[in-house]
Amino acid sequence: MARSLRALEREVVELQGLEDSTGEREHVEGFKKWSEEADALDPMLGSCFRSPPPQCAVEFYKELYRTEFQAEPEVAQSFYEGLPNVPEEDHAELEAELSAQELQEALQSMQNGKAPGIDGLPADFYKALWPVIGDDLLSVLRDSLSNGRLPLICRRAVITLLPKKGDLQEIKSWRPVSLLCTDDKLLSKVLATRLRKVMEHVVHVDQTYCVPSRLITAG
Repeated sequence: MARSLRALEREVVELQGLEDSTGEREHVEGFKKWSEEADALDPMLGSCFRSPPPQCAVEFYKELYRTEFQAEPEVAQSFYEGLPNVPEEDHAELEAELSAQELQEALQSMQNGKAPGIDGLPADFYKALWPVIGDDLLSVLRDSLSNGRLPLICRRAVITLLPKKGDLQEIKSWRPVSLLCTDDKLLSKVLATRLRKVMEHVVHVDQTYCVPSRLITAG
């Protein structure tokens, strides 16, 4: 790393000290409210919804998202062969090495105050310390793309539960949400921006929504 971790930790502590105490109280109150609602699951689960998660909750969501569909390799290959291809002249731009400008533009497009992933580092952190950590993050992501494997922390998510309508003592009244790390979302934004430039070549003409150069009114 260009800077020692200890020096980086000191800068983070200083930034945290600048936080508005009112915002911090609101965060704490919000967490307390969530905790009280999560505790309401206790009668149904037999224990409070805390780590490690009750097995009954694990089984519920495993069954909810289970699929019985098994695609045959031959059928899948036939399907892929019939799809349109990206024009040759666009290959170089899509496969170009990740740039610092792309990462910084993706970072600036992200909203502040959003929940972080498993590392606890939100977009606000990256924006504040970009001059310090930007080059290191770029190097890590370049190596990941070159090797075809992201760091473990980019392949993990924190799953939290948000209340829906209905009886909060029933597990089905809670919606699981995966919280991804900011560095993973940054890379996804960069790749999505690149893909937008060629979408009109690979997405069927009947699809007009969210395809640059097409109007939904033309559908």
